[in-house]
Amino acid sequence: MQTSLTYTLGLKNDTNYQFITKHTLAKRRQLSDKYNDNSQVAVICEPHRLYKQSSSGAGSEFPIVVFVFSKKDPVASIFQILKGKLKINPQTTLYLLCNNYILQQEQSIGQIYEKYKNQDDGLLYIKYSSQETFGN
Repeated sequence: MQTSLTYTLGLKNDTNYQFITKHTLAKRRQLSDKYNDNSQVAVICEPHRLYKQSSSGAGSEFPIVVFVFSKKDPVASIFQILKGKLKINPQTTLYLLCNNYILQQEQSIGQIYEKYKNQDDGLLYIKYSSQETFGN
């Protein structure tokens, strides 16, 4: 179901991360060493290549955002913070993708981290995208 839904939404195949391009491996490992431990993890959120400003209500820039979360926190925590930071309107649904899979809000960040963390730097990279669901 997850794979077919990502194809339906046109969200498949976006694993090029701007954060990796902009920062050296040494710098990314330093970030990982500073924040990742047995209880917390650094999460890098950046826009999916198909993310559109018009449907989100966000400003002209789509930020790359770095958060530190407890591994016990649900993925819903990321949704809540991103929706506020991006000023997403109520008619828009936010999607979070990790390695091209749509994340479920009830999953724990620790589960996602263990399954999808970057093997080179130990960080968790998540793409965000949106879809208008309720019209005007």
